[in-house]
Amino acid sequence: MTAPLFALLLACAGTKDAPAESATDSASTEETGGDSGVTDETGETAETGDTGDTSETGDTGELPPLALTVLDAVSLDEGEALALSASLSRPARLFALNLPPGARWDEPTATLSFIPDSIQGGQAWTVTLVATDGVTEVRQDVQIEVLDTITPPPPTIVSTETGAGWTRYRLVQTTDEWLDSPGNAGRGLSAILCVPSAATAADPAPVSVVLHGLGASPNPACSTTTVLLNPSDPDVSFWFGYATSLPDGAPSGEVLPYTQRRVLHLLEWALQQHPEADPERVSLSGYSMGGAGAVTLAVMHARHFNMVQSLHAQTVPLLHRPSREAQLSGLWGTMDEALPGETGASVWEEQDLTDWLQRSHEARRQFILYKHGKDDANVLFSTVLFPSPLTGVSWAEALQAEHVGHFLIWDEASHYALDPVLGPVWWTSGWDLATDPEASLRLSQSFPAFSSYALDGDPGDGSGNGLRPYDDETAYSGDEAVAGDTGWTGELAGALNRGLRWDSTALIDALDRWSIPLRALDGPGGAPPASGYPTTGDLPNGALPATVNVTPRRVNAFQTQPGEVVDWSFGEQRGTATADAMGELTIEGLLITTEWQTLELTRRW
Repeated sequence: MTAPLFALLLACAGTKDAPAESATDSASTEETGGDSGVTDETGETAETGDTGDTSETGDTGELPPLALTVLDAVSLDEGEALALSASLSRPARLFALNLPPGARWDEPTATLSFIPDSIQGGQAWTVTLVATDGVTEVRQDVQIEVLDTITPPPPTIVSTETGAGWTRYRLVQTTDEWLDSPGNAGRGLSAILCVPSAATAADPAPVSVVLHGLGASPNPACSTTTVLLNPSDPDVSFWFGYATSLPDGAPSGEVLPYTQRRVLHLLEWALQQHPEADPERVSLSGYSMGGAGAVTLAVMHARHFNMVQSLHAQTVPLLHRPSREAQLSGLWGTMDEALPGETGASVWEEQDLTDWLQRSHEARRQFILYKHGKDDANVLFSTVLFPSPLTGVSWAEALQAEHVGHFLIWDEASHYALDPVLGPVWWTSGWDLATDPEASLRLSQSFPAFSSYALDGDPGDGSGNGLRPYDDETAYSGDEAVAGDTGWTGELAGALNRGLRWDSTALIDALDRWSIPLRALDGPGGAPPASGYPTTGDLPNGALPATVNVTPRRVNAFQTQPGEVVDWSFGEQRGTATADAMGELTIEGLLITTEWQTLELTRRW
């Protein structure tokens, strides 16, 4: 595949819904945040103990020795809640490094919380607890093992084909009552896995899980650089799931995420069978129904995906147009019936991504590339701008307010046609997030999340501009062939966080500091093609330097607790920042230029 996957997905718009090393002695930079669901609760707790190693590496004069007490090993089942507590002999800071994906460390209570999901069984992690007062330091390793207790049948390879630089495996995924409703269990569903020949366990290739659109099927395309995994959703469940009562009668009982479970199970199998697939670089992508499934899965199960590329996708199911609501009601029950999902909330609310971003540490660690069109009459632009009935904020507002890593783009495209003036992929000269050597994204590597960039465009406020009346089925969308006739307020095209870059090769994520170089692009591109349009390519859409806010995400060592004050510097700028109630830091008002400048945060001991 020579072009970035995002560009190939965009090209499908004309078809029917087609598709750094840490300064600590640990190399991992896994984020310390990350809960396992919409809430931050952990449920039942596993037993803790007091068999810790109390060796220390220094002394502080007249202070008593610093000792750490914690279990040195624990095991639990998939889906079981763990709350592992530690204690210190005297006041000091206490950090937990190299957490399992999805685990969370809460320093004020000295508790590690973790609920392993259905594909984390059979794995073990070594967490390092570090107690320090800035002079004395004590370390203790804790082994966390997850037993493989949820074991659906593995996929079956039905054929193997070899091409120029790749091998394609056609699969059948036979379901059981974990992967399917009881009445459907036992059926076989198709999937395709394609593996590059050049990939090895020593030099693994990134993985892209590609979710098809409505009416489509797994794409057989292969790549010489990327492992491609293509599942199927023949039930048109928008890659989520359906009621336990189906296929018999009307939806009733619970609505469980059977389709999500099948995607995760395929991923687990592919990573186990192919060590040449890199588990640190597993992304999701999709268009339309596939885009909705991709961004929903990436937010709800952020622990498994380093990024998502989602096009023309619904992010708030309660905002679906009436005809799509009717179709999904046949799988989920009606909105008024409010059948419970896996978390107990109404299934229509359970998938509200604005709610996930507000309430889940794990969700906020995701990086989201999202593109939509104002003249889309199939998946309405209202999903970007209308406030969620559940949270009262829009998708665009939630990405900004929760300081999530994101690159949001919009133009006057329809569901099946590109913007009539700007055409395809106008917002970059070729940035491919999956392969960029500097601005890389890995599950256990920290990165900067940008927000409130002074050069951001204006997508509008969700109201009409008077050119078109509002319609429940089409909102304010205009004629796809006519430029400038959209009924939405705001700019015809634009982006949030366009042209901002970071250099992961120079990342430092240590107990005492976190630093990374940042810059804004001023590269090849074109001037606005007409009044009301943005620049194209990598030409900035305004004057630099410009201000931006930065939030460290997927932090491993430089963990902060609520209310903690840190010092920062960026070029000639200096200041302090205070961690919020969730222990998350945002550095505001950085003056970013086209030259690399290093943002450096330092801890006060």
